[in-house]
Amino acid sequence: MPLDEHTEVVLVPKYYLPTLGGLQNFSARLASALATRGHPVTVCFPRAPAYRAAMGGPPEPAGVTVCPLSEDRSIFWKVLPDQLRRLRPGALVLAVGLEYAEVLDEQLSALLRLRETGLRVWMRIATTGDFESRVDPRRAERMARLSGLVVLNEAMKRETAAFPDVDRRTRRIPVMVDTLRYVPRPEAAREVLRAHRGLPRTGRILLAATRLDPRKRLDLLIMAFASAAPPSDTLWIVGDDPTPEGLERQRLEALSRRLGLTRVVFTRGVTEDQMPQILAAADAFATASSVEGMSNAVLEAASVGLPVMGFAIPGVEDVSSALRGAGFFLAPPDSGIPGLADVLRQGLHPASVRCWRSAREQGLQHLSIDAVVDAYLDAFREEVHA
Repeated sequence: MPLDEHTEVVLVPKYYLPTLGGLQNFSARLASALATRGHPVTVCFPRAPAYRAAMGGPPEPAGVTVCPLSEDRSIFWKVLPDQLRRLRPGALVLAVGLEYAEVLDEQLSALLRLRETGLRVWMRIATTGDFESRVDPRRAERMARLSGLVVLNEAMKRETAAFPDVDRRTRRIPVMVDTLRYVPRPEAAREVLRAHRGLPRTGRILLAATRLDPRKRLDLLIMAFASAAPPSDTLWIVGDDPTPEGLERQRLEALSRRLGLTRVVFTRGVTEDQMPQILAAADAFATASSVEGMSNAVLEAASVGLPVMGFAIPGVEDVSSALRGAGFFLAPPDSGIPGLADVLRQGLHPASVRCWRSAREQGLQHLSIDAVVDAYLDAFREEVHA
């Protein structure tokens, strides 16, 4: 059965919350783009307390049905095949994210049950190292029975090479950015947006937009900022704290006080639709993460023209390479606080800030929503006709 514009698509992300995060942003953008092209789209995901508290989570794009199921991830995967019994053979299921090790077998069992009913079943792995750390030969044999696998960067593609049957079914497709929404704003707009957010009117603003997860190493960024930035600059950390009782934010705030930093600002509750304005209020963007798939936040910052500082890790380097390195200041992965502080000094230099969109334009077109959705549809069609 050919993959035509009426083929039904079901996206199954590991989570789908209204807060910032690459996985849910990808799922929402892909769902919206496929619906615009005429595909009926359903998003099924494990319901989470944060989703309920937000009274429904992300707005549903036109043509997209959102279907939250059990909060228990293990139960979610057991009931998913029955929930999708209505699908006709030839419909497409894309699991977004390789499950955590303790639930991975349930995920694979559910996907293979769907495959046995004649559905096309794909999986997208979101983070470098997930495949290598979670997939043993037994799991690889099961994954080789899926229709195909999507990874985000070259390092992830090398991980699958250990299992040739999986590797043959693996395609590398990058993340996407809305190049019409994530655009540079005029200076006057930046001043208005700063005032709206209660940010200082003077000095440069270095933005870090990420969840407050210890794996994002925001403590390292704070220490590098203390070493590199003048007192007039502000470090603006935008993202929610997933730790119990906000312990990670408390830890980072205490670190800022110990270092004598008076201009570190934390903002939570920001949704994806607010991010273009958040980025427009900043002068530069930084990440201290040591592990990424291909960072949505980095790509969005690049699209609005901000200089980007961080470590030269897979996922960040891939974005930099796609955009010809224009305005990227990346330290060696093992250079720690001194290395990050050095690239902060370079990226926060007045000659570096807010001037990089035009140099990145050609590369951005290959990472636009239309271009990336085309790549997914091409991969799905290749599997159909293989």
